[in-house]
Amino acid sequence: MIVREDKSLRLLAFDMWFPWSLENYTVYIISFIFHAYAGYLCCIAYPGLQSTIILLLGQVIRQIKILTFILLHMNELVLEMTGIQDHRWRVYCTVVLSQCVDHYVKIKSFSNRLNVICRPFYLALILVAIMLVCMCSVKIAISNKLSLDTMKYYVHEFCFILVVLMFCLMGQQVENECEALEKA
Repeated sequence: MIVREDKSLRLLAFDMWFPWSLENYTVYIISFIFHAYAGYLCCIAYPGLQSTIILLLGQVIRQIKILTFILLHMNELVLEMTGIQDHRWRVYCTVVLSQCVDHYVKIKSFSNRLNVICRPFYLALILVAIMLVCMCSVKIAISNKLSLDTMKYYVHEFCFILVVLMFCLMGQQVENECEALEKA
């Protein structure tokens, strides 16, 4: 057993995971409040908030795809309305383009507000996912690897990794659609 050369003779691993003094309760109270908040997020607010954020991000992606389609096919869309390329065609193209710009400004404003509102959730998601994946990894490391009790920790770890990857994928999808819109 490895111990530190100090008066408390705490185990080295215990010292690495809990570097605070056992007499200082302030850190433990703050840690308890954080874990209570994280537990609240995971159990009660997390599924609803996660679903809402995914739906709102999906709506942003959908709206950007619609704008991209309109900009890429504006000539054909306006020709369907006018029939020929004349003065009305130019006026309609200008009107459609100005409506697209107005709609893009609304989407951008909505996306920025959504990002500001959800930023603390993303941070909490990452912190909770890291904490739970570490806890599951420790539980797996000290348990029988193939027992049914340990399998639930494998599933938990896999699910949290998938949730984080899903949000990364949604963010990348928004980025890709914005690039496609810029090219249009």
